[in-house]
Amino acid sequence: MSKAKRILLMMGRHGEWHELVLGIADYALHRPDWVLDVVAPGPGVIETIDGSDWDGVITHMNTLDTYRTVREWGIPTVNTSQDLPLADMPDIAHTAVDNELIGHWVAQYYLERGLSQFAFLGWAGHINSQQRRRGFCDHLAERAISPALLELEAPPIFGPVERSDNDQILIDWLKTLPASCGLFACNDAFAFRANRLCGEAGIRIPEALCIVGVYNDQLICQLGRPPLSSVELFGRREGWDAARLLDTWLQSGRLPEPNVVQHPPARLVARQSSDLLTVTDPHVAKALAFMQRRMAEELSVNDIVRHVGVNRRTLERHFAMLLRRSPNEELRRVRVERAKQLLVGTNLPMSRIAEQCGFCDSQYMSVVFRKQEGVSPTSYRQAYSTWAAPVQPFSTGKGAR
Repeated sequence: MSKAKRILLMMGRHGEWHELVLGIADYALHRPDWVLDVVAPGPGVIETIDGSDWDGVITHMNTLDTYRTVREWGIPTVNTSQDLPLADMPDIAHTAVDNELIGHWVAQYYLERGLSQFAFLGWAGHINSQQRRRGFCDHLAERAISPALLELEAPPIFGPVERSDNDQILIDWLKTLPASCGLFACNDAFAFRANRLCGEAGIRIPEALCIVGVYNDQLICQLGRPPLSSVELFGRREGWDAARLLDTWLQSGRLPEPNVVQHPPARLVARQSSDLLTVTDPHVAKALAFMQRRMAEELSVNDIVRHVGVNRRTLERHFAMLLRRSPNEELRRVRVERAKQLLVGTNLPMSRIAEQCGFCDSQYMSVVFRKQEGVSPTSYRQAYSTWAAPVQPFSTGKGAR
């Protein structure tokens, strides 16, 4: 029997870390010689650890001091954080998220829902926040749009605390944002604090301000009033890849090449904080609500027209002005978006997914899906499904938006 290898997981067990740790644990099932220990990072914690006790470490490298200390241990190390530039840490392995694609997704999500005013709330000095801002702003710049920007020096405090100077800066800025604005917060904690302060300031969500965060932390998102929309990441798959990188290093004795594995985001989970069925145009709003409720049925544009109570040409003109697409194109988009959610988040067969999304059969769903997304439903599921962690790294192509 091979000698046990002690692996230190230097990360928390909640929030954004939870799925990462589960992914590492999934991989460790294939390595019975691994013994895992979890230590939550915090002030003074790393100084109490003797690196010689461990064969390898997977950690959230969020300060230069942590990097320097772990590097001195001289053991195989995998970093799962992008708080620091990865290029400045070439002697360890990394898993990463395509943060610019996250920003692109959120911008596109708001644009598809007819918004024309935008804002970004970030964390100054943090690489992942800067990358998400860049993706968001660059995508809007293609349409000559410049969002309002605020980057806080300190993270918001989670919980029922008295308003701080940081909060006052944030609430004063929120009050300056135009009506019907789409706010992208760099993570769920920032989104949650903005949500709470909007409640205190009488800023109605989503009527006056829509909010989307990142990580899809179920606890934080569900505690929002209203519940928060958020971009979900492949945390479990990223944890699997972190463990795979470490295993490769331990077995070969060399830093893996390439030493960075990048993952796309998984999906945007829409909740009431970005529910844009309250768009200003009453005809479009009524049509959108009807599509969402009835997409699984054999719904036609004529059915939508009858429900809204205007003639078809009028409805098409309103859609073109607000959303820049026809009611029929929007219905297809809604159905494909629902199919993407079911492909990623369930193991339902294609026939059931087609049925639940209002397609006549899985073959027709595949035709529409491929035309919109550039890949087949099967390929999309294989690339992005959360149901099975692959042994080999998967494609990070940007076809799925």
